[in-house]
Amino acid sequence: MYDESTGQQLKTVSVKVEMEGKRILTGQLIIPHVKSLNEVLNDSKQFIEFSTTQDTLQYISKKSIVHIESVDEQKEADQLQKNQDYDPFELLGVDEDTDVIDVQHAYHQKAKKYHPDRYLNVDLPSEVLEYIMTMSQRINIAYTEVNRHTHMRSYGGKKTEKQSSSSMF
Repeated sequence: MYDESTGQQLKTVSVKVEMEGKRILTGQLIIPHVKSLNEVLNDSKQFIEFSTTQDTLQYISKKSIVHIESVDEQKEADQLQKNQDYDPFELLGVDEDTDVIDVQHAYHQKAKKYHPDRYLNVDLPSEVLEYIMTMSQRINIAYTEVNRHTHMRSYGGKKTEKQSSSSMF
């Protein structure tokens, strides 16, 4: 999707929105491709584009939104967890015995390569932009999993001094 008036690539985010008066809307928010849902909800604009499941375009007031739930982010995380071919170590290009610093370095390299802002001024097909966004999300999820594994291996599943002292308060 492309907004000719602003020259921005757009994306849709599947959501379930609770409005004032307990009215529930299910559909997709239409937002700039380089912004997160959180950024769009907190910007200065008063309205947001919303497409219902019947493809009816509406503008809803942000002030009337009581609760919003992104369906896409949870689906992506669930799919990655269920996918038997998904290996977070392979995605980051590290082994299971790689130390914390090298894992961090590998993550930064991959994150830079697939960061959506890097392609902001490049006219790419929407499929390529979707791929870049998906890879960015996968890299972040993989880093979280690998980092957790690396810390568990390094500390033998025990709390570090910092973690122990912070949990006392």
